[in-house]
Amino acid sequence: MAVKLSPVFNGQEVDANGDPAIGYKLFTYTAGSSTKQTTYTDKDGLVPQTNPIILDSLGYPTNGPIWLTVGQTYKFVLAPSTDTDPPTSPIKTFDGVTGVNDASISVSQWQASGVTPTYVSATSFALVGDQTTDFHKGRQLQFTTSGGTVYGKITNSVFTTLTTITVFIYSSGALDSGLSAVNLSILRADTPALPNPIEMLRSTVAATATTTPIWDRGNGNIQDWTGTPTITDFPAAPQAGAQREIYPAAGTVITNAGNMSVQGNANYTVASGDKLIITAVTTTTFYVEVERKDGLPIVPTSFATTSELAIGTATGKAIDPAILRTADIVSYPNVPTTSGTFKESISVPVWAKKIEVLLSGFSTSGTSFPVVQIGTSSGLETSGYSSGASTTVNAANTAGTVSAVGFLLSGDWAANIVMHGKLTLDLIDPDNNVWVATGTFARSNSGSANYCAGSKQLAGKLDRVRVTTILGTDTLDGGSYTLRFR
Repeated sequence: MAVKLSPVFNGQEVDANGDPAIGYKLFTYTAGSSTKQTTYTDKDGLVPQTNPIILDSLGYPTNGPIWLTVGQTYKFVLAPSTDTDPPTSPIKTFDGVTGVNDASISVSQWQASGVTPTYVSATSFALVGDQTTDFHKGRQLQFTTSGGTVYGKITNSVFTTLTTITVFIYSSGALDSGLSAVNLSILRADTPALPNPIEMLRSTVAATATTTPIWDRGNGNIQDWTGTPTITDFPAAPQAGAQREIYPAAGTVITNAGNMSVQGNANYTVASGDKLIITAVTTTTFYVEVERKDGLPIVPTSFATTSELAIGTATGKAIDPAILRTADIVSYPNVPTTSGTFKESISVPVWAKKIEVLLSGFSTSGTSFPVVQIGTSSGLETSGYSSGASTTVNAANTAGTVSAVGFLLSGDWAANIVMHGKLTLDLIDPDNNVWVATGTFARSNSGSANYCAGSKQLAGKLDRVRVTTILGTDTLDGGSYTLRFR
């Protein structure tokens, strides 16, 4: 008889004091039972061991090494020398033991369900009692029918007076009236031992506005949707990164809002044959990628305007590449500077890193030097500037001054001066909101030119720009200005 050496109880056994377990009894049974099973004393499997095996004065099996029948699984029970047969006071038990390197032993992936199925249809059967815990959606099943062995997966499990199970049958098989047994897969689908098993199964799923069972394991990872709802959300995914391939019915609307982001940044109405790839960004937020059957790109239905981009109200809208190709986005174009003591632009875009203040034909009613001031949502800041400006005629410096009130635009000033040019503000330290200014202006009433520069650290993010004078009392009485953001 073919035998293999036992991996247990071939060494010395000792008692609680560390002394040899003299006379101890070692019982051998069929695994998981109390039915005695024979072991052998020799490698040829010719001489049976006694059962129980008695340990000698050194704590070893009296008749030599223990050999196990190939293909058999054993349970070993060690008991004191004074115990009975069967033992009532065992010291240790090993169950499920096979011989060393016994390659004939295999574990089935199916386990008996212990219940008898009743045939209902080619894809359904019934069980007595509430069996929905073991027979849950997504679990694999093995059936014995009059046509042979059939395999399937549970797609629905409902208990009323009986448990009715609906299954997807693999290949070309079917349940029939000869259904006599059903076995369960060792792995469950609701709490699987394997991490994130991928269900490579295509199934038909009824789509709804918010509760489409997209992530149910029994529905697989490739789904054909029925119905044409406007979908605004999905149920929670089992984990971030989960993904499904979807073929919705034509007319289904996928909404770009709330927890869902749709390619093209706009709602999408499905055409026949379109494919969606839905990815769980988190368990409750989702990205929908659209693959059109005609191969054309997804064109957004809502583009941001230049004005919306400039003042920061373009959230959720696409940007026309034609706008991106322009280096500048203009806000408050051609604002007249012909009245009041200042002109101010509020809601500067939060993304602006460069701001250009362009003046054309600018003049005032008095001698207070013109300045540009900046501020945050808390208000304009009128101190803390490091600013200087000079005025030159024929390359000779004729006047110069400094100011902490704002960015100076000129080294001198008078009511008859008419000025043209640009002041550029650059954000050089975003973490500390530090801006630097450089500017060049010329006068159309004379041959003079102005050069200015400075810096200012704001208390927060810049959101406003004002053109005024140092004293803030002279009237602006000529020209216009424009802000340009980059």
